[in-house]
Amino acid sequence: MSRLVPILAIALLLLLSVCPPAAAQDSIEVVSTAQPSFPQNITFSITASSGSKITDVFLQYRVEKISAIPVTSVIQPDFLAGPIVKTQWVWDMGRMLGNIPPGSEIHYNWKVRNASGETVETGWNVVTFADDRYDWKTLSEGMITVLWYDGDSKFGQDLLDAALSAEGKISTEMGAYLEEPVTIYVYAGVEDFQGSLIFPQDWVGGIAFSDFGTISIGIKPNNLSWGTRAIAHELAHLITYQMTSNPYGDIPSWLNEGISMYAEGNLDPSFTAVLDDSISRDKLFSVQSLAGNFPAGTREALLAYAQSYSLVSFLLEEYGREKMSELLGTFQSGATYDEALLSTYGFDIAGLEKEWRSSIGADAADPSSSSSASPVFTWGLIALGLILTGAVIYFRRQRSHI
Repeated sequence: MSRLVPILAIALLLLLSVCPPAAAQDSIEVVSTAQPSFPQNITFSITASSGSKITDVFLQYRVEKISAIPVTSVIQPDFLAGPIVKTQWVWDMGRMLGNIPPGSEIHYNWKVRNASGETVETGWNVVTFADDRYDWKTLSEGMITVLWYDGDSKFGQDLLDAALSAEGKISTEMGAYLEEPVTIYVYAGVEDFQGSLIFPQDWVGGIAFSDFGTISIGIKPNNLSWGTRAIAHELAHLITYQMTSNPYGDIPSWLNEGISMYAEGNLDPSFTAVLDDSISRDKLFSVQSLAGNFPAGTREALLAYAQSYSLVSFLLEEYGREKMSELLGTFQSGATYDEALLSTYGFDIAGLEKEWRSSIGADAADPSSSSSASPVFTWGLIALGLILTGAVIYFRRQRSHI
């Protein structure tokens, strides 16, 4: 009996070496790839094999961006069940509500299950949604990176300097600053920029993707004067977003756009003309009406941006840097418009309207009037509108705000 035990042990070892356990036969092997084609799509492909029929395949992905609640999407692509499975899923950007900017990082993995109940989940991989149609040049300093492909090194340095100057102005005068790195993609004009979008609009010349920390804009080397102001404007949007982002709500549009207009420098004469005319005729927008979307009309759009600039300038000149920084921080905590103003300045939106109108020499708001200005189309106003139409068309072709 004592000799029989070692013999049985040897026999068992030989049997296991010839016939490995079923779990080993059913192990799942996975090979996957992700191929971007900017700006149209990303193709996620997988080949999975197993000794047992593969029954389930899932793709999980998430986009890297500034978000209070990261979102992971799960896709179950079509495939024919079997011991070897090859399938893919194409993420068509044309089916989205908005664009994903160049340089975005997408994290993804695969989960595969076979008929034996074994499940394998791959590690998370990263695919960069790069715009490889151009040979990009790069300059970086601090939290800011600029990429461009048309123009010499001085052009790139001028763009970076404009961004750094705007960052410094906002930090010094408002106490706001970048909390996350930002990247600025400079296309060689509006046409190239619009070619980077799935749903371009003919008047859009630049976009601030605030939750991605990315600016995408079209600037020709011979249009640097406009370009430096536009970069300052869009960078201010990113800073404002990073300083106020919260899961509860947005800040009022007049504050968002007013900070960006202020970052550009002195108000352009075309905006000043509309603001002065509206003050003299008592046809200003109410502050409350400028909390949401701005109007689409030519003159009304100019006035909305001009008033926003004037409101932010008033708050800074009258109450200073510390109060503006406090206001942004209060919004980040999720306060409502009135709560944030009351907590910081001691007045609500109506109080702000009263204080601001007094500072610019405008009549007090009529509480019985409409919440938004309605232009009176006299011959003089029509003439003013004709003069400004060209400026607004150019303005709208060059920028888009988020």
